[in-house]
Amino acid sequence: DTKWCYLRKKDLMIGILKNGQYLVNIGSSHFPSSDIAIRVDKNSAISASEKNGFNNAQTIKIINELNGGKEALTRYQEWPYELNIDKKIDLYGFDKALIILNHIFNNGETLN
Repeated sequence: DTKWCYLRKKDLMIGILKNGQYLVNIGSSHFPSSDIAIRVDKNSAISASEKNGFNNAQTIKIINELNGGKEALTRYQEWPYELNIDKKIDLYGFDKALIILNHIFNNGETLN
């Protein structure tokens, strides 16, 4: 009875939860009490604690920047190493992928 969809490219995941709220996550297996961060093009970096993640206002801002952006830079720390993992992600096609994600979520479709 749970429905959610997501897009993933490298360390960046964009999802839609069952209540229709967006979710943005960077990386996985985070080092405790570390931060996650993203910077789209030359915009200011947006960061959050790994424990709480990005709040709703940050999530909407990130998605809006991604939708019109050319590249994103991500940073997080993965357990058990307390070292930054940085990735550059090409955003070519993100706008179309977001449209498809929304369509699938709103119409309850599955891809096999």
